[in-house]
Amino acid sequence: MKVSILIPVYNASPYLSETLESALNQTYSNCEIIAVDDGSEDDSVEVIESIMDKHKNVLLFKQDNKGACAARNLAFQKSTGDLILYLDGDDIISENKVEAQVDLILKHDEYTVISGQWGRFSGTVNDASFPVRFLDKDWEDPKEWLINSWKGKGMAQTSVWLTPRQLVIKAGPWNEKLQVNQDGEFFGRVLLNAGMIKYCREAKVYYRTLKEKHSVSKILNESKAESLLLSYQLLKSNALKIENSDRMKEALLIRFLSFIYQFYSKYPALVREARKEIIDLGFSKLPIYGGRYFKLIASLIGFENTLKMRSYLLKY
Repeated sequence: MKVSILIPVYNASPYLSETLESALNQTYSNCEIIAVDDGSEDDSVEVIESIMDKHKNVLLFKQDNKGACAARNLAFQKSTGDLILYLDGDDIISENKVEAQVDLILKHDEYTVISGQWGRFSGTVNDASFPVRFLDKDWEDPKEWLINSWKGKGMAQTSVWLTPRQLVIKAGPWNEKLQVNQDGEFFGRVLLNAGMIKYCREAKVYYRTLKEKHSVSKILNESKAESLLLSYQLLKSNALKIENSDRMKEALLIRFLSFIYQFYSKYPALVREARKEIIDLGFSKLPIYGGRYFKLIASLIGFENTLKMRSYLLKY
């Protein structure tokens, strides 16, 4: 089976060679590597072109700056692989990742998605640690993986997954409107359509932690907060089409509660919208949500009163 490794690139020059080498050094030989430069302003294109001179299985496409989702969509359109691996331009995969995951997927049907381990590092891959995570196991029902993830029991890094091409087609393209949680929304659709998740312990992803990544994940402005809420709304719509159940609604409830908890004092209009989504799910009251001490106070004076008190204290 042919594997397409798809790499969106934007100003990744300091790390790009290491990322590409990790893709090129795979012990599984039937791979194509497709990089899409998203209007980089550094020498990322030159880095890719220098590697292309030595490796015929590396392809480069260019586009104006449209975002990582648009770059991933273009890379997929240009790909020909039976299996798809999305790899960011500053992350690294272990040399046996593809081979180990392909070996596992060959034992199952075309609706099986393969996961693996992922660990954070900031200097070299030797700094990476791979904690034991609740989600790192086989799941006969991928919806159970999603429900547990939405309830706060963990997540998966983008490059962890090896996904059959037909599942990507069935899920549809990456949503180019989203600024944050693009991978959560996209792989939410993939897993809603998948038949099984098999966990491959031998496959490792080294996730580089950068200041730029953290600044995005904190969602400091209203536009990104609005995008996060949209991603939850899309997940809700897609999930309930597949399974309109109490367990699914309870998991989605936690996503909207987490949004209200995070943005209660900053963006009241978006908080009101999140509250409407909760009502639409069939919950008339807001359950208690938050950290240990927040929950303790909320158990005495109520969730919303605790939010109000926290907002007041943050002003002074």
